[in-house]
Amino acid sequence: MSFRIARIAGIDLNLHITFLLMLPLGALIWGNGSLFGALFGVLMMILLFSSVLLHELGHALTARALGIPVREIQLLPIGGVAVLGRPVQRPGHELLITIMGPIVNLLIVFGLLIVAIFSGLATRMTAESMVNMVGTPSFDGMVLWLIQANLLLALFNMIPAFPLDGGRVLRSVMAMLMDYRRATRIAGAIGQGIAILLAVVGVMSVNFLLIAVAVFIFLGARQEVVATDVIGVLDDLSIADALNREPASLQIGQRVSDAAALMDATRQQALVVLQGERVLGIVLRADIQAAIATGRGEMWITMIMRREIVRVPFGESLEVARATMAEHSTPVLAAYDGEEFRGLLTIDDIATAYAVRDRGTPPQGPSTTPRTTPSA
Repeated sequence: MSFRIARIAGIDLNLHITFLLMLPLGALIWGNGSLFGALFGVLMMILLFSSVLLHELGHALTARALGIPVREIQLLPIGGVAVLGRPVQRPGHELLITIMGPIVNLLIVFGLLIVAIFSGLATRMTAESMVNMVGTPSFDGMVLWLIQANLLLALFNMIPAFPLDGGRVLRSVMAMLMDYRRATRIAGAIGQGIAILLAVVGVMSVNFLLIAVAVFIFLGARQEVVATDVIGVLDDLSIADALNREPASLQIGQRVSDAAALMDATRQQALVVLQGERVLGIVLRADIQAAIATGRGEMWITMIMRREIVRVPFGESLEVARATMAEHSTPVLAAYDGEEFRGLLTIDDIATAYAVRDRGTPPQGPSTTPRTTPSA
């Protein structure tokens, strides 16, 4: 469960509820039985995740500068993620977006080093004093700990393994020399190999944190390879392979109860609302069920229809359609050939076409029969 805490440069910043567990952890680490130490520890956790936020903003703002929409930034106890509105198509763009996160952390380190020099901290640092300073609630301890934390964030993220930044850097560099899917598989294999080595070291040293990191990297590498394969399949399929060319339809004078009966009869997931031959809006099965459940069955269908129709060109690929859905946070698109309406495309239609192609069977145009979403 996440909730929005801010909007920065037009990008929603969402904080996962479990992040709040990090605050008492910081109080416990620095508390040592004192209120000042506990409050200092809470501050340190906030500053740490501020560094993570700046890291993700480095990714997000670079993506925006390259014309790639950014849906949100999510902050989790294990780190953060910038959610892009569509996949990055060019390896060079992916490289720029990826490296900006670690670069931001290094810039933070540079800024903190300047602070250390002008505050006199640099002249007071020895190997022994640094150990004591880091664990002591003080200005010096805060600066030194944040320097270490940002260096670790930059170095850890540059491990050449998905889902870390280093894995994406490796993939983008290789993709300049070979097919993108092949580059992803090679980078994924390298990442999983690194994960196995980390797991072995973790088991031998009885380091459960290292084992958890190894599992995280191994599964993340596998997920990236699968996701790229899915994109590759959808790139090979056109909207015509999945489009419902004869969606259920209602005229503007009909009611929600009429829509419910029509959807039960056709088993479709979306219908269009027409004024004559012109499409005015789209209604999803979920919209109708919600209206019926709240006693609004006799309401005009125009009262619940979605008037802002997201269009997609009829000749595009299913990957373009899927990315358009993600960018606009919608489960349904209207396909147009110029100004001619050709049909509706839902996320279930895309999933069905993918499942059929994945089984090695040429996809057929969708009918009005129920569709199931593949688990993969």
